[in-house]
This record gives sequence, C-alpha cells and structure tokens, in this order.
Amino acid sequence: MRQETDGVLVLEDSDLCRIPVRQKRANKGTYGPLLCIAGSEGMAGAAYLSALAAYRSGAGLVRILTPEVNRSILQIQLPEAIVESYDLETASMAAENPGEAFLVQQKGGITVSEEESPKVTERGQHLPLSLSHLEALLASCKAVVLGPGLGQSEYAAALVKETLEHCRVPLIADADALNLIARRPSLLALRKSPWIFTPHPGEMSRLTEHEIPEILCETRRIAENYRENYGVTLCLKTDESIIADAESGQTYRNESGSPALAKAGSGDVLSGIIAGLLCLGMKPGEAAAFGAYLHGRAGQAAAERYSLHGILARDIADAVPSVMRAAAFNQLKGR
Repeated sequence: MRQETDGVLVLEDSDLCRIPVRQKRANKGTYGPLLCIAGSEGMAGAAYLSALAAYRSGAGLVRILTPEVNRSILQIQLPEAIVESYDLETASMAAENPGEAFLVQQKGGITVSEEESPKVTERGQHLPLSLSHLEALLASCKAVVLGPGLGQSEYAAALVKETLEHCRVPLIADADALNLIARRPSLLALRKSPWIFTPHPGEMSRLTEHEIPEILCETRRIAENYRENYGVTLCLKTDESIIADAESGQTYRNESGSPALAKAGSGDVLSGIIAGLLCLGMKPGEAAAFGAYLHGRAGQAAAERYSLHGILARDIADAVPSVMRAAAFNQLKGR
C-alpha cells in the first residue's frame, strides 16, 4: 500500500495478503451467514450475481431473501444458496396497509396471513414473513447486502426501511436501496451498525443533489463530505473509485480495473465481494477498499480471457478466486 502526497491510500497486489486466512477448523457458519435482500420480478439475476460473488470471495453461507417468483431460478443457478421467499402480490398489498404483515413468506405457492396458523400441505410448509421473522433473519447473519435488483415499489420501500431500522450488523446498501434512501433521506437516521454505500455517479447524484459532472470532477471531496455528514463508509464508483472509510477516517483511491467492467451486473458483483470480505472478518472500510480492488483485478483477469468487450458480470465473480489464489501463493513464496 502506498500513500499519495495528498494522503490518499492506494492498494497494490502485495496488500492482498492482508485478506484473512481461512481457519483450519472453520465451518460454513464461521464465515456467514450473509443475508442478501435482493431481486424483484424479472431481476433474479441481481440477487444471483451478488450471492455468487459473496461465495467466490469467501462467504461460507449465503441466504437470499427475494420474491417467490425468483425461487426456482436461483435454486437452479446457485443451489449453494438458501432461498427465503415471499409472495410479491401479497407483499405489495400489505405494504399499502399499515398494521398488516408488510411481507408474506411463501413456500410452495400458497400464501397465508400472519394471523393464520402455519399449514403443512403436500407441497410444503407455508409460514408468514412478518417483521419478527425479518428481525430473526437479521439477527442470525454476519452481514447484509440490501438493494440489488430490489425495485422501488411500496413493498421494496417498506423492506428497506425495516431492514435499515433493525439491522445490527455491517450492511451494504446498493442500487435500489440507495435510490429509496435518496427519496427518503430521513432513513439515514436509522443507522445502528456500520453501513457501506456503493453508488455510481447517478445514484450519488440522487443522494446528494450534486450534478454528475461535478461528482466526476470532485469525487474525493463529495465522498468525504458524505462520510462526514452521515457516518457511512462510501465506495463511490468511477474509473478510479474513491472509498471513504467512516471508521478510520482514511480515504482510498482504487487504481485497479478495466473498461471491461462496464457491464450490467458489475455493481451487484462488487456488493457481493465486499460482503464476502465482511464475512471473512475484515472491517467495513477495509472490506470496501479491498473489495473494490479485488473487483477491479478480477475484471482485468476476466478481460484477459474474454476480451474487453466480451465479459459478463458472472465472469468477474468467477475470476475472484484466481486473483485471491495468486495473492496467497505470493504470500507463501515470500515467507
């Protein structure tokens, strides 16, 4: 790691040895679970990419909370993940009627209200997903990813609000979670744990009302100001992302990466990489900085295989282990 004359820290390949080593007697619970609250109808891919990247970067167990319509897709694409689902139509209705369960969990296709007893049928068990159930999911995890592909409906707004209010572990807010926070800035007062925001310039513009050209010219100043004003760690994504660490007060500039990363789903992968590093035990600011660096190096590795034009977001996630393996090998060689 080098420090620039302006005080900004810049990670290098040799720093990857600081990623925690996997314990000899570890089990899946040692590095998880991660709760990934993501996806909406037609957006299962966002949940998949974030969860995949988390597994590829070290998470031991990933649980995805998503609408029922995404269940079969996710269980086929990523059978290693545990899928918790809810009925989208009922959830949307409940979100418009305070006092009712704001979400309803659905297993097997039959929805039940919060007042009904759990029913067991030949298709499986059906249980309500009430606020208490969401709280239980949050209480059992080591980190949370909130927002990829979530949408901006009333049910999504209710889910984001309740998650922010009841989360007590490090939380990564991305994509639609950031857009919903921009619509309701009062949500920023709900923070009870470390938060990491990962906006691109468009999302940052909505969060701050700065114009995108200003954000691109004054990336560091705007990121640091947001950190100081709201106490969140910010990973402001540009061609040289700025990571403003709320805990240490340090600022990092990421110099890894490639134009190949300009693909749909790339940001979902970044959220998962950061989450995986949190599950390994890294501090939030370090996880954001190292996550951005790993994301960039994985993008470079994927581009070498598929070309700058040809990579898919999943290729970035799949390239993460090779980057981490090379770092581990170099660490062993240097002993």
